[in-house]
Amino acid sequence: FARSSAGPPSPPPSSPSPLIAPNLRHSGDGDRSLDELVSERLERARSSRNASRTSSGAATPAPPSTPPSPPPATASSGAAPANNGPLYRWLAVALLVGTYAAIAASAATIEPKDVDGDSFREFKLCVGIATAPFGALLRWKLGKPLNGKCTGGPCARWPLGTLTANLLASGLLAALAGLCEYDVFGEVAADGNGAWYAEATLKGVGLGFCGCLSTVSTWINEVNTLLSPRPSAEAAAGYGCGCAGVTYALGSVALG
Repeated sequence: FARSSAGPPSPPPSSPSPLIAPNLRHSGDGDRSLDELVSERLERARSSRNASRTSSGAATPAPPSTPPSPPPATASSGAAPANNGPLYRWLAVALLVGTYAAIAASAATIEPKDVDGDSFREFKLCVGIATAPFGALLRWKLGKPLNGKCTGGPCARWPLGTLTANLLASGLLAALAGLCEYDVFGEVAADGNGAWYAEATLKGVGLGFCGCLSTVSTWINEVNTLLSPRPSAEAAAGYGCGCAGVTYALGSVALG
């Protein structure tokens, strides 16, 4: 009864797990609890992991602060074309100078042999070719600012630029014809005196400059434009008759 009244025997003291026991025996921490040891090991593992991350981040070089330079532009990437304007201008000037040099050389080789013959016509043609571009340029300069400016009155919708160019060319041509008709520079001789060159030059200016300053095709086209798309027979008739009448009057005055 004495042994049974004392109650069941107490269990033996708990021993550490066989997995942890060797570590406990090795470290000499057998008197510490299992939870403390596990917490300590986890803390050591976490600290070593953080230390390795820090060391690896310090060894990695920082990216450059300046942005990388763009790749060179190619034709496929839509690069802007080179500016060839100065080159084209110099080529145009060289072509113009070469053309006029050839005209001058051709005119210098012409020998005056007759009046209104082959030599006279050849010299007149050289002068006409040399002066024709200036007549066309003047007509363009007159038509660009004046055409379309008249919107009311009896001259509504009249192309004043073309009208002015035609009137100037007609008046100048009539004046040149009058000078040649009355031998203002003297009688033209077949041996090529000053009057021969003067009359050939005047007729060449009338052929080239006045011929390109005036325009029959543009005049006809503008009369046709005045008739469409909104028919305006009065404006077309007024413009056509006005040009013809003023031209005839200038020619009559110049020729006497």
